Amino acid sequence: MIKKFSFLIGVLMFGLHQGQQNKEQLQKQNAELKKQIAQINSDLAKTRSESKLSVAYLSNVNQKLVLREKVYNNTQKEKRFIEDDIYLRQLEINRQNKELAVLRKNYAEVLVNAYKNKGVQNKVTFILSAKNLGEGIRRVQYLKQYSDYQDKKAAEITNAANLIKKTIAQRQNSVKEKANLLVNQQKDLA
Repeated sequence: MIKKFSFLIGVLMFGLHQGQQNKEQLQKQNAELKKQIAQINSDLAKTRSESKLSVAYLSNVNQKLVLREKVYNNTQKEKRFIEDDIYLRQLEINRQNKELAVLRKNYAEVLVNAYKNKGVQNKVTFILSAKNLGEGIRRVQYLKQYSDYQDKKAAEITNAANLIKKTIAQRQNSVKEKANLLVNQQKDLA
């Protein structure tokens, strides 16, 4: 089960890495396409002043439309990469929530057992049944470390889940921005 889980995490991380590279590549392509559009706009301004019906003007307009469509398609791909990233992060949150539920269940069982067995008396008995003072001190330290470990683990998982939820919220905002950009680009294409 651990091997399967490790393999799944490895595949997810590889997918995130590949998606990140593709996303960066698309952003670079978009920047280059926008530079080309700006160049064509300046060419259009020059040719427009010479002749409204020139072949160069029509060629530039057609090329501008093709480039804008490419920018639009790249933006759609970026949006898909962001949505995939959100999905993978949601899987991680679900996994951590399951871990947190198990941890809470185990901690609740420990508390119930401690209550049933009059926890303070059992702890005192556990400590006092030591063969010598050094062993008793080690038992006290053990009980304290065990309690601290449970609290620390629950806090770590909760913090990680909150961090991932915050990241997902940021990604969703990014998706909304890309959607707005797509709408504006679609209007430009029309």
